[in-house]
Amino acid sequence: MGQPARRETILRVLITLDATPLLGTRTGIGRYVDRLVSHLPDAVARSGADATIRVTTWTARGGRIPALPAGVRQVGPRVPARLLRECWRRWDAPPVEVLTGRTDVFHGTNFVSPPTRRAREVLTVHDLTYALHAGTVTAASLQYRELVPRALARGAHVLTPTAAVAAAVREHYGLTEDRVTPTLLGVDAPWFDAVPASGRWLDERGLPEEFLLFVGSLDPRKNLPRLLEAYARARRDHPGTPDLVLAGPAGREERLAATPGVHLTGWLADADLRALVAAARAL
Repeated sequence: MGQPARRETILRVLITLDATPLLGTRTGIGRYVDRLVSHLPDAVARSGADATIRVTTWTARGGRIPALPAGVRQVGPRVPARLLRECWRRWDAPPVEVLTGRTDVFHGTNFVSPPTRRAREVLTVHDLTYALHAGTVTAASLQYRELVPRALARGAHVLTPTAAVAAAVREHYGLTEDRVTPTLLGVDAPWFDAVPASGRWLDERGLPEEFLLFVGSLDPRKNLPRLLEAYARARRDHPGTPDLVLAGPAGREERLAATPGVHLTGWLADADLRALVAAARAL
């Protein structure tokens, strides 16, 4: 008699991502997470892997993420992020499985990777500002000084947006080459075809045709006061200096509009932001 046929056991891998940055208006990290969640299912399918993608959020408001890709499900209860971080700073509890159910891999997309029972941890460290320039970040960001090392001690693998940050992380935490992987950020195709905003579009929004542009938040690490100081000096020393336009969160601060030559946009839709960037003399 022949040998019985071997039965291959295929295990479905559960991958869970922290999608909290998708709640509210998208910042840079929010866009990073959005692209991860949008493209990961296709990447998994092309690889031939048998994997299920899920997302979770840490928020007492229980924010639901709209328009998730087909096959991606949101899991987890309403849990305040502040409370979880305080627990994770002190103990390896509660493990993520208590919140999301079983998972094989958990990706902390924004500096924070929770403790796990059995799951492997992947942690994105976007920069080391919290460690090297502590005076330029918020109190919440300073918690990364404790949360990141705890995740590393549990064996978390680190992803970074650039090779420079990868090298800095290895040096700062004494990690071996194989513990840190730079995953270079891509650029969405529409940016390559962006058409500069027309004079009429700018005029309707009270913006000049010649301008310099800042897009970003008011976080201390952005050093917006220094930018405004430098801009005022440039206007004084070089009368032909174009006006300065502030977009993003900084573009909502009405008090900044009192600065001579400074204009605010408020929040902009993606297409409008691309048009504004394309029209700027410098970014």
